[in-house]
This record gives sequence, structure tokens and C-alpha cells, in this order.
Amino acid sequence: MSADRDLWEESVPAYLHHSREIEYCGAVTRELLRWVDPETLIFVDFGCGDGRLSRAFLSERLARARTENRILDVVLADRSPSMLRATEDLGPPGVRLHRHLTDATLVGLPPSLVGRIDTIACNCSLHLLRRADDRLDLDTFFRRCAAVLRPGGQVVANLPDQSFAFADGWESRFHRAAQRLRPDSPERAEVEKLDSELLAGLARRHGFGLELEPITFSVDWEDFVRFYSIPAMGRGRLPHLSQAERVAFLRRIEPGFDHLPYRWVFARWTFSGEPPCLEPSS
Repeated sequence: MSADRDLWEESVPAYLHHSREIEYCGAVTRELLRWVDPETLIFVDFGCGDGRLSRAFLSERLARARTENRILDVVLADRSPSMLRATEDLGPPGVRLHRHLTDATLVGLPPSLVGRIDTIACNCSLHLLRRADDRLDLDTFFRRCAAVLRPGGQVVANLPDQSFAFADGWESRFHRAAQRLRPDSPERAEVEKLDSELLAGLARRHGFGLELEPITFSVDWEDFVRFYSIPAMGRGRLPHLSQAERVAFLRRIEPGFDHLPYRWVFARWTFSGEPPCLEPSS
């Protein structure tokens, strides 16, 4: 796990460069914001990266808050110091901004916000909560969410089709295109996916109601190239190449598609405020 974190730290400059140009990253962020309670005043951006979701949240909500003479609290939470540094330009008047280096335990949240948080949002981050053996590890996170949200507060997340098993048997064409770069290793092929049953179990165990909706976006070849130009993504597919060689290779290969459908699940867990069921974790 420490090696994985080191790779992500190494990837930050390339991530910031390429992800800002990936069209579907903006599309799934805008859709996730639609799932956030419009009355949210205390907002946690978990796995915030460079703050893409918080920037959209503030762009949409700050003017109204100022008009109503209300203060927004925005918590930028990430396990990467470099990512948090990429948010240093954020901090407009009328916002109490909190930055916290944290993990699934949400350690370090301001005590004054605990039990009062309206929304915890996971923009392309929930499916990355895994143990060293790549098994999903979501119970710690949801247990902590139940401890810090207000009754009626929510967790919202978006989950890409490479990490979610759809009940109708949807197969990720994005994943198939990636396998043409290099087939999955046996270990990667067996990596645990999320599905609706797993997410519903989390809701029951930790005192949440759950809503799910699949939404399909379009991805073009240039998005695919940019995605695998990020070291943390590309090294898994083209480990024998240096970063410069990998980007050059991706730029010169014959495009594998023009556009393809990229399906995501959007999820909203609403906290009941009641003690959770004592159902064992999976």
C-alpha cells in the first residue's frame, strides 16, 4: 500500500495536467454535484484531488449563500499532500475552508463540524478504498460517516464501470480497450468489484437509506490516451515503459475507437440518525 501511495504522489503533476483535459471527468463531476442536497452548508470533499468537485460546488452555491448571509464550510480531505497543495488557490470570502490529510477514518475533521456535516462527497474516490490485498474496505469509512453526519445528512459517490458490476451484465468497453494495451494479470482480473448488493449492505449496516442510478457518458479516444498517460494508471498497463515512452507510445498507436459508452453508477446514502443494524461486514 505504501508503494501505491508513493506512485500516486509521483503521479500528481501528470494527473493535474491530463485529468483537467479529460472530458468525462468534468461530466461526472457535474452530475455528482446534482446529487448533493441543495441545502448543504457543511460539505466534505473526500479524496478531493485538486478540488474539482469543491470548485464546482462553490461556483454553484456560493452566490446563494452570500445572498442569504450564510457561511459555507468546505473540508478538502485527501491522503496526498501534493493534491492538497494543488487546492491552495481555493479560499473565497464567505467560505471556511479546511484542509485535512486523512484516509477512510476521516481523522482530523474539525470537532466543531462533527455531527453537523450535511454532505460527504466522493468524486471518483470511493472505489479506491481498498486494503493492501485490493479487497474493498468500505465499512471503516461508512462507520465514520455515520459518526460525523447530521441525521438526514448524506454520502454521495460516483463509481465507474470498471469498478462496478451492473446487474444487467454491462461490460465495460473502456476496460476492453485497456486490455488491448496489456491483458489483465490474474491478480488484477480477480480484483473485487462493487455492486448494488454490496452497497445496500453498507447502507443497512451503518444506518443509511440508499438510492442508485446508472448514467452513461461518452468517452473519445483522446480521453482514453490522457487517462493512461497518468503514471498511476498507465504503469499498470505498460509497466515496461518509462513515463515519457508510455506517453509517446499512446500518442502514436492506432486509435481503438472513436467514441464509446462509459457507464457510471451514482449513489446517495442518506443517514437515518438511527443505530445501524448489527449485520456483519462482508
